[in-house]
This record gives sequence, structure tokens and C-alpha cells, in this order.
Amino acid sequence: MYGLNAVAFVFFCGINLLAYRLSKAPEDVRSKTMLGICLALLLGNALRYTLAYPLVFHEFRIPVEFSTVAYFAVPAILLTGRAKARSWAAYSGLMAGFFYYIGMMIAGGPIYNSYAPYDIYIAMFCHGALYVCGLVTVSTRECAAADRGQLAAGVGFVGLRAALLRPLVSGSGQMLIYILLDGTYVRKYVAAEYPKTYSPNYEALLSERFEALLRNPDSRVAPFIDRRKAEQFFSSPKDYGKPWFGQLMAAPQMLAYLLQIEYWMEKFDLAIV
Repeated sequence: MYGLNAVAFVFFCGINLLAYRLSKAPEDVRSKTMLGICLALLLGNALRYTLAYPLVFHEFRIPVEFSTVAYFAVPAILLTGRAKARSWAAYSGLMAGFFYYIGMMIAGGPIYNSYAPYDIYIAMFCHGALYVCGLVTVSTRECAAADRGQLAAGVGFVGLRAALLRPLVSGSGQMLIYILLDGTYVRKYVAAEYPKTYSPNYEALLSERFEALLRNPDSRVAPFIDRRKAEQFFSSPKDYGKPWFGQLMAAPQMLAYLLQIEYWMEKFDLAIV
């Protein structure tokens, strides 16, 4: 199913074109089309969750995620003509549909490769229907500024409901929203540890500055350094596992540590007496 990225792109373009045409269509044509979309979305998902899953697939599913709740809430609000909740319905449809298709176009194959094809295409239709409902509604109906509180309350309610019901849902740990939030696919394709690289130029620069520090008669740190051991340190192979603070580049870090002490004492005019 790695062609899902391209399929989702074609669907998304078609959905936007449909929404644009509906927004410009006569009121009666737009109303009848929206009625058909809402009925198909609402009744189709009602049959899917109450009959198809329990009787055909022998499993019971609870709509928990934001988009699956929107399958029922958005068409129900638009069909009943509840003007006070229309802003929430439009917002929910846009959010659920837009981000679903963005995810499909970016990584549809890797994310949905294990899903049955019928589940994928049903989800594409449902999210597309939600997106059309939201886009046409905001394009043809006025949404009051006072509705902002409804949006926050509605999203909060769906989030709280999902958090409460998630432990009751079989396989809930694999729901898409939690897969994305938990970074499952990021951890799968990105190594746990980045390759450790050591720059010889950085080490050479530190050595040069440290030798200059030893030659400086006004150095604050030089009097505490054994020059003979310092020369042995420069001539011997560098140990990249010690001292205690050296996780990646122990020997260069030792030089940097001493140079930082020199800078600190000089900046604040410190002296040990």
C-alpha cells in the first residue's frame, strides 16, 4: 500500500475541488448534496460500528479518537440545523480531514501498510466527507466570534473522553494519534544513538591554544600545571574514555576544561593566593 501517498494526494485535490464547487453552487443543489454526504457519513458509520464490526468481524469498537467521534457529531449537528453548534462541527470536520490527509500524503504507506484495504478506503471517504462538510460550512455560513469558547470546550471534551475510554479499547496503544505522539515511527527509522564523530581539527585547535597558555607568563592556570606531564600528554596517544567527564572526546575535553578555567579566572580577575 505504499502508493497511498499518491492516492491520498489525488483524493485530497478532488475533495478540495468538490468543496469549492459546492461552495459556489446554488443553495438548493448545495443543500441536497450536503444532506447526502451527511447521511452517508452518519448512517454508514452507525451500521459499521453497530453491525459490521460485531457481526462480521466479531469485534466491538468504540469511537474514541477525535476523527471517529466527528464521524457522528459533525453530520448530526449539520443535519439537525443546530446553528449554535455549527462552528464546532465545521472546525471538527476541517481539523479531522485536513490533518488526516496531510499525514496520508507524507507517510501514508508506512503508517497504514498493515491496515486492511477496506479500512483504509473507508477512512479516506469518512475523513474526506468531514473535510468537505467543514470547508463548505465555513465558506457559506457565518461563524460568530463568540463561538470560540465552543471550540475549546468541544476539543477538550473529545480529548477527555478519549483519555477515559482509551484503556477500555482493544489495541488502543496502536491508535494513530498515540503512535504519532509517542514517536513510534520516528524511533523505528532513526537510530537510537547518533554516530560518534571526532574532529581532529577541534583537537588541534585546543592543543595550539593550550600550548600558548603554558607559554603565557600571565596565565592564571599555568602555575598549577606540571609542564613535563603536559608535554607527555601531548606526545602520548589520546585516551577517549577518560577522565570522568569525557563521554565522547576525553582528551580534547580535558584541554577545553582547563582553557575554560583560564577564561573564567581572567574574565572575573580571580587569583589564587
